[in-house]
Amino acid sequence: MKKSILFILFFCLPFLTVAQNNGNRDNPYWTEIVTEQPEGYTVLENGDVEISSAEGLAWLISVVNGLNGCVADDFEGRKVDLLRDVDLSGADWVPIGDIFSDSTLVFKGQFDGKGHTIKNLYIKDLSWDYLSLFGYLNHAEIHNIFLDQGLICGRSYCGGIAGRCDNGSLIDNCVVNLEVAGNCYTGGITGRNKDSMIRNCCYIYFRFEPGGFYGGGIAGWNEAEGQDAVIENCYYDSQIIGSFNTCWAGGIVGYNVVTEGEGAALVKNCYAALHGRDWYEEGGIVGWNLNGTVTNSYYCVIYNYISDVPVIGYGDMNYSDCSIFEYQEGMESILEHPVSVGEYQTDNLLDALNLWLTIQSPTIWYQEWCERESLPFFCDQLDETEEQMIQLDGITVSPNPSSGLVQINGIDVAEVTVYNILGQIVKTERSTNEIDLEGLPQGIYTLRIADERGFVVTKKVIKK
Repeated sequence: MKKSILFILFFCLPFLTVAQNNGNRDNPYWTEIVTEQPEGYTVLENGDVEISSAEGLAWLISVVNGLNGCVADDFEGRKVDLLRDVDLSGADWVPIGDIFSDSTLVFKGQFDGKGHTIKNLYIKDLSWDYLSLFGYLNHAEIHNIFLDQGLICGRSYCGGIAGRCDNGSLIDNCVVNLEVAGNCYTGGITGRNKDSMIRNCCYIYFRFEPGGFYGGGIAGWNEAEGQDAVIENCYYDSQIIGSFNTCWAGGIVGYNVVTEGEGAALVKNCYAALHGRDWYEEGGIVGWNLNGTVTNSYYCVIYNYISDVPVIGYGDMNYSDCSIFEYQEGMESILEHPVSVGEYQTDNLLDALNLWLTIQSPTIWYQEWCERESLPFFCDQLDETEEQMIQLDGITVSPNPSSGLVQINGIDVAEVTVYNILGQIVKTERSTNEIDLEGLPQGIYTLRIADERGFVVTKKVIKK
């Protein structure tokens, strides 16, 4: 039975009052380790910066946030380039731009990750807001970052790339493959996207935890207040791990709203593959829509029981050319209803996403879509993940058929979820390479297996 709005709010709000600091940290903060400019941080003659180490990236925190003897610098009009992969496992992260402590501590420059990986970013404080790689972006640009492994966990406005993205900022071509968790306004890419754009981004870690209200696979809150707030050409493929308090979750956006002015809150050419369960007023694309618009966006739902999940969970049903799609391993993803994209009609998910690109100007701004194991992904990710995918292709389950215990070989399992032929979750195990099917009816089951990096493979097993 659906819970009433007042009942949910009653249980959401106390979370904020009982949350505690992450006081028993095993690691120091990076700002406690890197207390002076390291070799991996190079300032060029024009004021731009090149970063080539984890210590160099950590020093950017102090420069922007005014720590360790630095005068706070917002980098307006200047650029920061990441020149190589970095591993942040040595300490806990502090957001670059700390709006929670001081509203003047923002990042206004350009940051280009050059396609490099930032690995093992860890930040957890349940009393803190705007936890992310960047805490606050204001008229900034963030490009080409791959966040791999780690945890971002806070109270409100938490996201993978930015806690808050504001005032004409752009987050483009970023991949988040680490766990993001929070109470309210939690997003896989950003907690709050206001008058800004998120483009060509995806959240692919195998679990996403919006514990309270307004959780979105890409943005918790997409708000237009005088300028357009746009999320376009993005995707989300993850399991939603909510709680009794979870409400108004969306596959792409939790809360899509126009508050004032002439701007539009837009979600365009996105898709979401939702794993988990049904939440209060959940939408396949948007949880709560208030004067916003959704176009050319698609979703599938894989839950522990069959439930009707609409495009928009609550509010204005303002959408067009949207459809649920059917996901089956090794087959094309087919839309339930054909959609019109420009002059064309199609019921194929991959075609619908790519046809939309052909009518955009300029088309070079957008990542083209390819397909592997039925779900689309960005074509330029192919080379980067090919070696990992080859490794995952070697995974086996045995014995198959099985009357009980099944062994998963070729992978260190972080989580395995068992689905029956109806797509219902019948069993979940974590941190084990064995799963027991005893007690389940005879039939064909699908194992969704995730490793510690968040990469996922599915395997069929027959229970005899």
